[in-house]
Amino acid sequence: MRVITDLFLVASNASTAPAGPEGYILIGCWDVDSGGSVGTKNSRGTGMMALYAEHTEVESLEDVQHIENVFLTASNDPKPIAPNGKNYENIGYWAVDGGGSVGTNGSTGNRMMGMYISKTKGGKSYINDVQLTASDDPFPINIGDRSNYFLTGYWDVDVNGAHGTNNNSFGTYMAGLFVRYTF
Repeated sequence: MRVITDLFLVASNASTAPAGPEGYILIGCWDVDSGGSVGTKNSRGTGMMALYAEHTEVESLEDVQHIENVFLTASNDPKPIAPNGKNYENIGYWAVDGGGSVGTNGSTGNRMMGMYISKTKGGKSYINDVQLTASDDPFPINIGDRSNYFLTGYWDVDVNGAHGTNNNSFGTYMAGLFVRYTF
């Protein structure tokens, strides 16, 4: 089975997707507002933010530590507040444009969006795909009739827009993150 073992955000001052870690797959990228962004391992920028995933083939969930949950928090503060509950790790945050953002727990904000992950070894559920969609509408494009995909959150991108997974979409208004859980 294929599981996602890591997600990695890269912030940059460039106008194109910054490079990710070796062996990781680009999920998508988006233009951040002038408030900037902070990525995994403290990369910083006011241009583009890119999301990368590491996929691993395993025989059993006991074989590897994997991501069990992805959580987005929207905020009006300079730094998003971590979700309660599980041991979530902040992998980055970015400024959203004037249209604001909606997080996993229904949080809303017009300033920052933060991404958090929790990992586990074992268990019965896992994440095996993450998709980014982009649109010119005030809501993200739905990824269609795919089972077990859940909209984790969405945010307003700046004027240079966003590129969805596999360049399946481009838009200058909203980006949305969908996660597929297997139970």
